[in-house]
Amino acid sequence: MDGREGYYVKIAIVTPVYTKESSWGPVTVIRNVMRILKNKGYHFVVYACKATSPNKLSELPSMESIEGIPVKRYKVFFHIGGYYITPTMFLDLMRNDFDIIHAHCARSFQFDLAALVSRFKKTPLIVTAHGTLASYIKEMSPNPILRYLNVLHNSILRMSLNQATICTALSELEENQYRHIFKVPQNKIKIIPNGINLSLYFKPAPKGIFKEKYGVKDSQLILYLGRINKVKGIEFLIKSFAFLVNNLKYDEAALVLAGPDDGYLQQARYLSRSLGIEEKVVFTGFLSEFDKVCAYADSTVVVHPEAFNVTLIAPLEAAATGKTVILARGNYLGKVAEEMGFGFSVQYGDTESMAHLLHKVLHENSVTAEMGRKGREFVLKNLSWTNIAEEYEKIYLKALKSR
Repeated sequence: MDGREGYYVKIAIVTPVYTKESSWGPVTVIRNVMRILKNKGYHFVVYACKATSPNKLSELPSMESIEGIPVKRYKVFFHIGGYYITPTMFLDLMRNDFDIIHAHCARSFQFDLAALVSRFKKTPLIVTAHGTLASYIKEMSPNPILRYLNVLHNSILRMSLNQATICTALSELEENQYRHIFKVPQNKIKIIPNGINLSLYFKPAPKGIFKEKYGVKDSQLILYLGRINKVKGIEFLIKSFAFLVNNLKYDEAALVLAGPDDGYLQQARYLSRSLGIEEKVVFTGFLSEFDKVCAYADSTVVVHPEAFNVTLIAPLEAAATGKTVILARGNYLGKVAEEMGFGFSVQYGDTESMAHLLHKVLHENSVTAEMGRKGREFVLKNLSWTNIAEEYEKIYLKALKSR
């Protein structure tokens, strides 16, 4: 596509969170798409909260430039769960002119503001929900009050989604949520999966660096990479690993939980200690891109046990490095991994089955090697950020024509 088409197109990116260091999935998508389209002449301004994650407020600067893109952040006056109320953002969005408003994360006050501004100013609205549409279900929101509030929020959300010019879905599962829960017409929905920074995985990373840095002495490494949040299935994974060690008597692997604390680190440490596996569980905190690639290189298997998600980035990164992945069956990616032959899925909460599956994967090198080959082939062929950014560019141009 002719890169000149992007010149003078101004796009407001509205999201609850945007920081340089964040490993949160929506931020990863926004960052990589903007990075590519900025070089084609598109002009972005990011509007976000003073927060480092969907569950953690922080005194971040009100104005910042990240990779040459202006980022404006707003004070959270109060919040209900992760629904951060930032009324002053509304004034700035109304004051500034944009060709397109791209709202991310449907269960957020910022998303609702973006839809309202789009309606007032008649600016095309692009919606990317990032798996938040069905967040009222039990597994995604254990708090019954929050589930009830999310159900009430559905009426507002339905109006916003049907007002949008285009709604992007990460998978067929999310497309069905748009259509069946919120009655969005199919011709308004475009499936655009998450991408992978393939340049990090063209050459295998050297082995041993990660283990040495974090003091992992076991011969095999089970890796989880993501936020340390209860909703991510951390409890399920720790209990499964404890069953592997204590009941199946497997003593040759360490469990590495790599990622920033998002409200569950203390509980996870306590659980590991209470199950007698504290010395075999490693918490790393936030990983740089280099450390992340080295973690994949040293891992034997990568596990993402979240109960429900329309897609995930880390298991695809793991597949790009040739690693077998295990996911909970409620994850759409678990279905893809099994169909494409690069991973397994297991019923969420079934610690015994997860432990036996881990035992099998840790033992059968020939099986995991073939799975790794298939996973790498799938990701390299389908999921480059360049391809994903081109898909977003197509919907931006379509939105401009709709004005």
